[in-house]
Amino acid sequence: MTTSDNGKPPGYHEAVQAVLNRLTGTFNAASLRSDFLKRMLDPRRNVYEEAGYPTSNPVAEFYQDLWEREAVAARVVELYAKESWKLRPTVYESEDGDEATEFEAAFDALENGLRGEKSWVKGNENSLLWSHVQQADVLSGIGHYGVLLLGLNDGKPLDKPAERRAYSPGKGGPKLRYLQAFPEALAPISSTDDDRTSPRYGKPLTYTLTFNDPRDGQTAAGPTTATQQVHWTRVVHLADVHHTAASSNVYAVPRMRPVLNHLLGLQKIDCADPEGYWKSAFQLLFYETHPQLGGDVQVNKQEMRDLFEQLMNGLQRYGMFMGGTLKSIAPAVADPTPHSNNLVEKICVKLGCPVPVFKGYEIGEQASENNSTDWAERVHERRTGYLSPRAIAPLTDRLIWLGVLPEPADGYRVDWPAVNEMRPTEKAAVAYQTMQTLALYVSGNVASVFPEHEMLTQILGKTDEEATAILDAATDRADDPPAFVPEPPPEPEPPQPGQGKGPPGSPTNPGQQPPPTENRKGNGGNNPKGCNQHTGPGCGVPGVAAKKAGPKTTAAAYAGASKLTLKRENVYADETETSQSRKLMQRKVKAAPVPSADEVAKARAELKLAAEGKIRAGGVAQQNAATVRRQRLALFLEFGGGDRGYVVCPHTGIKMHHTDDPAENPNGYPKFERGKIFTKCQGGGYKDIRNLIPESFEANRSRNDERVRKENSDGC
Repeated sequence: MTTSDNGKPPGYHEAVQAVLNRLTGTFNAASLRSDFLKRMLDPRRNVYEEAGYPTSNPVAEFYQDLWEREAVAARVVELYAKESWKLRPTVYESEDGDEATEFEAAFDALENGLRGEKSWVKGNENSLLWSHVQQADVLSGIGHYGVLLLGLNDGKPLDKPAERRAYSPGKGGPKLRYLQAFPEALAPISSTDDDRTSPRYGKPLTYTLTFNDPRDGQTAAGPTTATQQVHWTRVVHLADVHHTAASSNVYAVPRMRPVLNHLLGLQKIDCADPEGYWKSAFQLLFYETHPQLGGDVQVNKQEMRDLFEQLMNGLQRYGMFMGGTLKSIAPAVADPTPHSNNLVEKICVKLGCPVPVFKGYEIGEQASENNSTDWAERVHERRTGYLSPRAIAPLTDRLIWLGVLPEPADGYRVDWPAVNEMRPTEKAAVAYQTMQTLALYVSGNVASVFPEHEMLTQILGKTDEEATAILDAATDRADDPPAFVPEPPPEPEPPQPGQGKGPPGSPTNPGQQPPPTENRKGNGGNNPKGCNQHTGPGCGVPGVAAKKAGPKTTAAAYAGASKLTLKRENVYADETETSQSRKLMQRKVKAAPVPSADEVAKARAELKLAAEGKIRAGGVAQQNAATVRRQRLALFLEFGGGDRGYVVCPHTGIKMHHTDDPAENPNGYPKFERGKIFTKCQGGGYKDIRNLIPESFEANRSRNDERVRKENSDGC
């Protein structure tokens, strides 16, 4: 190698001068900003200095120490990274075909190489590759950047460039053996590309990596703590320019810098809180001489100090004093919570994060639905706007360039799970609200103004195909007759001669007696066993003749039931409302899910135990009262009660309500029963609301356990 006259390699002085020029430019820019701030702010004081905040941007090691020691600082760094990687991306070449392409198979096979041995783990969520990338995402946010080292099997030193090689799936082909993430503090840039004509102008050429942090005091066997030079082709550079915009793609703004003052303020509070409690946990003791003795009292300070030491730190609990008294001052401990909460809220303002999420609560527990949606969209935007183009794509492209992965014929895609995927509880809440909307729509008879197809597509967000399929299925169900209809109540008997029209038992109507009191369980009163005065014939409904529960009816009774002329408007609904209720029932009966074989076996085993007297009669599990109330309310809304104030029994036409509470049921409509579509013997029960319909008490008892659907009927 040739040298210049002073023994330095060619270009040495130019390189040194370039570095000095850059440092000079940086210093001048910093000086200009400092002078500007001094002119704009009060020149008489420096708030940062007086508050103990850094007056200039700290170095990477400062942020590294803060991240390692301060919980809130670590949360600031890790929040978006950990939230983003709760879902794992999928890298694929083509959406067509059931078999993986060569590129997709090679990408999935990276797992075995990274683990160092054959692995049988499956599932993208268990990917070790994504675990390393997540680690690099976290570490890159401590300082200005982070790097992910690619361990290749090319046999060359790390400071030598990695060469482009052709993909070969055999043993001798390029392989990725390991990945290791480094923060800026352990991976400083040692040289950059100063060639203005180079596509990598201003970007790093080499890094100085420290494989074990010497500050950790590691003594176990492993890589040396000595640094090693690494060429840029063997690393993937990550700079998080997403959270705070930066002019450089190499040096991002550390995630802690915009909230550094608030983090240091929390540090003061966190330090003062336990220290203040420690100093205030015990009363302060003072010895005061008697004023009458003036200044003649002689105090042995050493003995006094020894006595206090024994009282405070020893087990001695007595002391003797002469010429004075011992006084105490009660401690005063201030609550730091308002101050710390104020700083946490300011940190969350910068991060765009709901405070409950920042504190680690579930979004559904402590935050509103709007917060939940906004936060999920913000995290998803980081996945698609930062991680995909600036972390996953550079890593994948580098592996293709190195020959570790084959070149995809039509490129590859990075896909993240949809942001609107909900938990089961959220799905249940949405389904409940949808049911309410549909119930109000049907009961309001607004189809002529707002057709069904538009309702499903514009309001409920269904596609045209989905809406058409739903309406076609509804039409088919409406054409089917119901599987059962109890016999309608008979016409009221005319009053006997001599009976007036006054209230029962009154002087003008002595022939009639007051209706019997309600007694569903038959444990008192003058009602038949299991009868309800509000719920049907023979149960005390005024104007309806008493009768025993007739024989169980079938679909053949539907035609006759639909032609009933119901006399009492305050008890029975009109024929139109009754017909609407029947149609709703028909659709629900047809759509009810068939219980599985396991559910049938379990239900029949419970019936057997009930017959033996070992559990409750009928094998019915006791339900929580709140659950029953929620089911009744859901059925009430599903069958149009939210609009009319009552629902109609699809069999008898009786108006009913979900509660006896006069505040919600001022007209005193009878409370409906929950009728099962699939009986207990068929595997049905009360837990699934899709298996329930609202029925009047008389209709429910008249039907008993008659099967509505034929499935699972063998053996019943």
